Amino acid sequence: MEARLKWAKAHKVWTEDDWRRMVLSDETKINVWGSDGSSDYVHILSTTLMGSLKYHGYEQEAIYFQQGNDPKHTSKLARAWFKENGFKEEHTFNWTAQSPDLNPIEHLWHHLKLRLSLYEGRAKGVHDLWSRIEKEWNSFTKEQCQAYIKSMSARCRAVIKAKGGYTRY
Repeated sequence: MEARLKWAKAHKVWTEDDWRRMVLSDETKINVWGSDGSSDYVHILSTTLMGSLKYHGYEQEAIYFQQGNDPKHTSKLARAWFKENGFKEEHTFNWTAQSPDLNPIEHLWHHLKLRLSLYEGRAKGVHDLWSRIEKEWNSFTKEQCQAYIKSMSARCRAVIKAKGGYTRY
């Protein structure tokens, strides 16, 4: 709770524009051949993150990048990759652990899973599942996503009021 309170206090002064510059990362996965490591993580950053930034016209030095506290995220290899690719160290930080109420993308995951649960019957395989995921993900509107971002200052205030405890978010 202390880390959540410290994090909320540090970010309570962020403006809506600051929050809009946040690139959120989060994942759910299953590893068939063992755990992935920092080299796999760097590969994902090199391909997926950089591709997304390019697609949306974002510059590395102008964004804040949020990642989890997994050791591969804080490894020497990952830190070196961020530095070599023009990310400001103070703009690349680890999110406070066990804080889904402080991570807007968690709400999108929740709503995505709810939408998927409304399908009649299970997906008939990986391709069918991927098709459903893609359809539902693409149905989120810009306004829905922005509403979560706009709520971040209120989320920080709620955590401060709760002395680091959990909130209604």
